[in-house]
Amino acid sequence: MKFDLLATIALASVMGVDAAQEPFYSNPKPYSQDFTDNYNFLKYTTWMGPWSQRRGVGINRDPPKGCKVDQVAMMHRHAERYPASYAAKNMDKALQKFDDVKGKLKDDLEFLNYWVPFVHADDGIIGQESMYGAYSGWLDAYHRGALYRTRYGHLWDGQSTVPMFTSGFERVAQTARKFGQGFFGFNYTDVVALNIYPETAEQGANTLTAVCNIPNNATACEVPTEDAKTEWPEDPPWVYPEFEQAAKRLNKANKGLNLTAEDIPQLMSIAPFELNVRGSSPWVGAFTAEEWAAFEYLHSAFYYCYAGPEAPSSLALGSNYLNATRVLFNQGPQDSMPMIWSFAHDTDITPVVTLLGFANDEKFDPTKVSYGSRWDVTDIVPEGAHLVFERLVCEDDEDDELASLASEYPSSFNASSVNATYATNATYPGASNPNKGKNENIYVRIVLNEAVVPLPACNSGPGKSCKLSDFSEFVDGAIKDVDFVKTCNVSDSAPHTMTMFWDYNTTNSLDYNSYPIPYQAGLLDSDGQPSDDKSDY
Repeated sequence: MKFDLLATIALASVMGVDAAQEPFYSNPKPYSQDFTDNYNFLKYTTWMGPWSQRRGVGINRDPPKGCKVDQVAMMHRHAERYPASYAAKNMDKALQKFDDVKGKLKDDLEFLNYWVPFVHADDGIIGQESMYGAYSGWLDAYHRGALYRTRYGHLWDGQSTVPMFTSGFERVAQTARKFGQGFFGFNYTDVVALNIYPETAEQGANTLTAVCNIPNNATACEVPTEDAKTEWPEDPPWVYPEFEQAAKRLNKANKGLNLTAEDIPQLMSIAPFELNVRGSSPWVGAFTAEEWAAFEYLHSAFYYCYAGPEAPSSLALGSNYLNATRVLFNQGPQDSMPMIWSFAHDTDITPVVTLLGFANDEKFDPTKVSYGSRWDVTDIVPEGAHLVFERLVCEDDEDDELASLASEYPSSFNASSVNATYATNATYPGASNPNKGKNENIYVRIVLNEAVVPLPACNSGPGKSCKLSDFSEFVDGAIKDVDFVKTCNVSDSAPHTMTMFWDYNTTNSLDYNSYPIPYQAGLLDSDGQPSDDKSDY
């Protein structure tokens, strides 16, 4: 004690009285020694829950030194939403198990004695974007648009009409509109030309949501039933021991409760959707960390097998958008468009990710929970997921003015370039004539959910980017054996090529809803009107 007192007096005499009042080690560490990302619940909410940034590999999100973005293409999933009708029905059915014991529940389920469901299967809001709360879908889409105005605003001259592209589904179109309002602000009404493409087989290849029904060949994965082998089921067909343990634990604590292992994933799915709507959920605490890890893996397996690498339709479904992006980047912003904003669903992004290959995992086993897989559905397609392709123009001379600006102002460097202009509709050059783009200082970089993702086979450029000429060759290799028309049985009367980015409307007639949003709104036609066809996803 005497030594401590003397040490304190000595410190005070050297550093002043203030230093003696607080230990010298109380200042924040320059680098935290805590890495709690894997304990963030948002990493277990799968495709159902709020957007979260992808876990990256340490590459700066800003353009590499000496580079600027002169063209960008994005595929954006709709933002946070209410569950679809089928999911809400399953939730309602699972909740019926508590009818006879409500008011008597204890321990991890005590909250259910007073908890009120946030939605039912017959509610009109089913499937729509959430409008309120910390994880509001509308807020997420608007916020992304505003952030991207800062990042890519130099690609618009402030007056040219900018086409945007969305699939024909109510929540997807609303995401596009909110993103556009965030990006263009007061100019949205005058400059955006929203194009809507119906989600129908008649669109053929000219769509963001290609239809590919392959009979009797739904997945190459090991599945427990023949039906799950030949047809995409509503829910994942596997039952893991963690779900059996959860049912046993909850039943033991609550006399009269009779939950099954099959009930557990349905109950767990309430939490991510409730986060979308209310911003919090007591269901998070009803299950253990190991059980949530199993839930996340279950849905990663679901997408891996039915909408990813083990789905026979994936390569065909992703080939149209990937090839079109390659063609646009080879044409460059002057001959095509500086910004290509597209909006669709999660299962339209996963086929493109499959073709790119960075998340594929040859050792993925859907029959049992494993850890550390590259294929993680929460990192790939949470609500509001977005896959971005950037075309980079990089200078060879590190001493030139461009490189100096990039080094001094990395986060706002793009804004220093000359504003881009938009040309009128261009002629589609054809997939067989992509203009290989041999200019050696042009590169392509891929960003998924705000994390830079190096291509496994092509990442020797600045910031682990890929030379445009090499990227073209990469795409050639990825789709060389893919025949979308043949694989997906596209009719002769439907378009066989994706030409929407070269042939689009330039009016603002679809920038807002021109009709009351109907009960459980879903599919839209090309005029933005509700379709008579019904969809439940």
